Amino acid sequence: FALADISPDGKWLAVTTDVDTGRPHAGLYNLARGQWQWLSPIVWDQTAIRFNRTGTALLVENSDDLRSKLVMIDLK
Repeated sequence: FALADISPDGKWLAVTTDVDTGRPHAGLYNLARGQWQWLSPIVWDQTAIRFNRTGTALLVENSDDLRSKLVMIDLK
């Protein structure tokens, strides 16, 4: 697990891991509940980068066959 960011309210960790898939994928860890919430997986690599200022979205990098794209994931 690689820690990318902590939400502004301190309730969530944004992480990247290759556990269970063998490819990097992004997820969230709820500190209060001790529960994981995984983002929808993609075929190639997905990396968590950081929360927006309000904590309502997470910036991730999706790498698809040597092409990288930054995507803002709505967490509402």
